[in-house]
Amino acid sequence: MKARLPYLAIVLLMLPFLASFLGCLHPLGDSLAVFRLWLAVPAVVAAVAMVVAGYRRTGLVAIIAIVALVLPILFDHLPVAAVPADYALYQKNLFFRSDNQAGLITDIAGTKPDFITFQEVSPGNIQVLDNLSHDYPSQLFCPFAAVGGTAVLSRWPLLNGQIRCGDGFAAMAVKTPAGAVWLVSLHLHWPFPKGQKQQLDRIVPELSALNGPVILGGDFNMVPWSHTFRRIANATGTTQALPVHYTLRLVRRKLALLPLDHVLVPTTATAISVIRRPTFRSDHHGILARFSLQPTPISAGSNG
Repeated sequence: MKARLPYLAIVLLMLPFLASFLGCLHPLGDSLAVFRLWLAVPAVVAAVAMVVAGYRRTGLVAIIAIVALVLPILFDHLPVAAVPADYALYQKNLFFRSDNQAGLITDIAGTKPDFITFQEVSPGNIQVLDNLSHDYPSQLFCPFAAVGGTAVLSRWPLLNGQIRCGDGFAAMAVKTPAGAVWLVSLHLHWPFPKGQKQQLDRIVPELSALNGPVILGGDFNMVPWSHTFRRIANATGTTQALPVHYTLRLVRRKLALLPLDHVLVPTTATAISVIRRPTFRSDHHGILARFSLQPTPISAGSNG
């Protein structure tokens, strides 16, 4: 039994990393996926230990497999050269306790996005919608949780009164020079053991029913290499605007440790780039995504 203990320890070191890929089977997998890059370190240590212990072939295969699984995530962090693009979206979790948005308003005026997606819009900060209404007359606010609601804002006109309020999302169809698009702001609950999976089960059918190209910004409370993220992208026919940016600040807001805020654009979008913006009294950085859209017919609606 004692002879087997080292090998049992090796297996235990690898298990959390491997389990982080099982979000499709149980939401605990996605909770572990949040820490996948960190979990890869003890997994590699365990694989090296296998090589040292005499299981050279198995250990080397494990090392190669771990590296192969982690590399795509690391590649998504690589800087993307900004090229001229036709549209921009500013994604921001306002932080429900923040009541001074002057810096954010100035930044929006300077970056001139076409679309804005907000989360944690609360009584203390909802005035920001009025402050931006001159440049962004098309607006929709949807109540959500105790921390506030979601909102979408656009320079472009609302199309045929097409709006949707769901459990954690606000969506409206707008008419752009490239055609009609659905603009969506999404705020997900925390993952397992919190209610993210249940919320997702409720809203995925509604997001899938949005007929036409979708542009989505949100605080997912989840990393982009998760099963949760793939479900949202598949439901909306979108892809992540890269590179990945770490947006949630922890340790008294001194360190940005988790990439939880994302922008998704149609799979046909081009000239995609993303930069991180300051926090402006929030616990989240904003992100500004630039992209170009392929022309589409001027129509939008719902399949159900």
